[in-house]
Amino acid sequence: MKKLYFLMVTVLVTSLSFGQSPILTIISDGDCSGGNPKMVEIYADGMVDFSLYSLQRQSNGGAWTEPGTNLAALGTVTDGFVYVYSDSSDPEVFTTEYPSASTAIEDGIVNINGDDGIRIVLDSNMSVVDQYGVDGEDGSTTPWEYADGFAKRVDGTGPDGGFDVLNWTFSNGALNGEGNCQSGTTFETIMGGIGTYSTAVNTDPTIAITSPNNGQSFDSGTASVDVEWTVDNAPGATVNITVITNGGTPVTSTGVSSPFTISPTADGDTYSVSVELVDGGLLDSDMVDFSISFPCDLQVGTITTTCDAVTPATDDTYNVTIDYTGGATTEYTIDTGGIGTVGGDNPSIVADGTILITGITEGTDFTVIFTGNPLNSSCDFTRNINSPDCDPSLTLPLYEGFDYTLGSQLIDATNWTNISDSSDEVLVDGPGGLTYPNFADSNQTGNHVTFDGAGSDPAIEFTAVTTGSTLYTSFLINVTDNSLATSAGYFALLGSFDARLWYVPVAPPSAQGGAGQYQIGISNGNTIPSGGTLDPTILTTGSTVLVVMSYDTTSGVINAWVNPSDATFGGSAPAATATDIDASPQTSLNQFAIRQDSTGETPFILFDELRIGTTWAEVTPNTLSDDEFTTKSFKVYPNPTSLGYVNIVSANSSAISVAVFDVLGKQVMNETLNNNRLNVSTLNSGVYIMKVTQNNASVTKKLIIK
Repeated sequence: MKKLYFLMVTVLVTSLSFGQSPILTIISDGDCSGGNPKMVEIYADGMVDFSLYSLQRQSNGGAWTEPGTNLAALGTVTDGFVYVYSDSSDPEVFTTEYPSASTAIEDGIVNINGDDGIRIVLDSNMSVVDQYGVDGEDGSTTPWEYADGFAKRVDGTGPDGGFDVLNWTFSNGALNGEGNCQSGTTFETIMGGIGTYSTAVNTDPTIAITSPNNGQSFDSGTASVDVEWTVDNAPGATVNITVITNGGTPVTSTGVSSPFTISPTADGDTYSVSVELVDGGLLDSDMVDFSISFPCDLQVGTITTTCDAVTPATDDTYNVTIDYTGGATTEYTIDTGGIGTVGGDNPSIVADGTILITGITEGTDFTVIFTGNPLNSSCDFTRNINSPDCDPSLTLPLYEGFDYTLGSQLIDATNWTNISDSSDEVLVDGPGGLTYPNFADSNQTGNHVTFDGAGSDPAIEFTAVTTGSTLYTSFLINVTDNSLATSAGYFALLGSFDARLWYVPVAPPSAQGGAGQYQIGISNGNTIPSGGTLDPTILTTGSTVLVVMSYDTTSGVINAWVNPSDATFGGSAPAATATDIDASPQTSLNQFAIRQDSTGETPFILFDELRIGTTWAEVTPNTLSDDEFTTKSFKVYPNPTSLGYVNIVSANSSAISVAVFDVLGKQVMNETLNNNRLNVSTLNSGVYIMKVTQNNASVTKKLIIK
């Protein structure tokens, strides 16, 4: 069996440039004397990323070597040759004698003889790009053709030049005649016959329309369209052009030149244009269709999404309003794919108005399709609608001053839900909130909540605190009557019952001065163990108490502080006065809840000034009694205000900084004053908390915008 040297010339038309699969052609040449070296030559026409392809071999009609050898080592090549060879002798020939050979690699995959097949496959789906050889056949007995049905020599001749592979003769599977064997047994001697490539030159006369594109639609009102073309290989020929408007009678102009101008008569016109290259007879022709669009008068403006309700952990519904202009010029359809109910103004009969889409389930995104009557409108466009967040996660730090209607139920307030089934509610009480010395109790003139015994468990959710962070909360309580609550019970919790704050009555009452005394404890479980879980402070009913509790998501440590020193307010956490540990730390906490256990475990409690954050300072803001800046040394007026501004005047001439927070604790303004005036025109009507700072001293005050 004769050993042959194969050359594979591969013309790759990159998909990046032309959006089509590579086209490869293979030509066989060989070392008729047998032996090494053996080599495959590949040509990249355009930019080719060889990492997408592999080379496979079929020996003596056997199975293909799958997956073969990936060609990534050849890199990305543009308009150049690459080589795969099977023998390491004289490899320097590629960089010394033949520098035009861009890249070469050595691999035994090309250790082929004249009767062995070889092919290139696309790795993504193992499809054959091109192959030399017939599947399952030995080329020594069966003449082979190329898998793509044509061949092209390295000198550029091939099918375009009348070169027919079916007329070739074969010898031992290798092409004979046109596929002559190369003489020599080294790279240096055989490279003289490879490494050149040129495309075949087409000498036929041609005409091709270059503008407009076939199927192109021009804007309504287009006054003229230039039809342009190119002519090759026909110096003495003339061009005739035929135009058919709206399927009517053809109009032919002879002997025209490019460009040829067509003047559309109306929107909606369609044109079929053909050009013929003639010289005593038809040499070539081309044609194109284009049209003039109808106008699209409908213009969509502002799109607004609004929640029907904002309820945590509940699928609410939302509405969409779409402002538009340019209606009442044709019939329009508005398609939402069956989502929501379309109402409001009808753009088919109302010129300018608002389309209303109602009853869309929260979390549902959809597309609205606007279509005009195709008889006189080109409107066909879409608008994507994204659902608003009707179940918001409140960001931290969070402040709740319970500034709700007296007598209302807390579970009916925005952002609060009931996590139990009981109907005995936590009620908004007042007037007036709880206060604590030097503590930034911003709701001094607002309300608080009250609860006792068994009942609902109002909860508020917020953005989750995850592993690596500590969740803090603080609040003010006043146990007004504990005569019925003779057993310990927890009344506040973090997470899903992960940290529980306990009321523990002092027992026996006679030993501590009466039934009106109690202590605060903290635990992870459903009981309150003795020891460090109980704060030692003996508290008395009727007095306001500041409580801070925390949960460390990394260690699982749960801490509590009762009436911490005001020297720590706004700073760092002191040593805890009660502590417990969660043996299986939670990786995420996003809830605080008030708990009503039973008549014997939950006393009458007033509750106010809830803060939740990730640092001690965030939940223990202070009011400083600085000599230069006190509530008596500055004035805020008018307050309430409907003028779009408030004046803030201090007895001190130093700069004044003002931060404004909404009732959820979100900062909405942060300004340094000029001329003692704060512009609040961007704020909606409502109650805000204003923190005024001067010379490192701060006070807080309620700000009311009418």
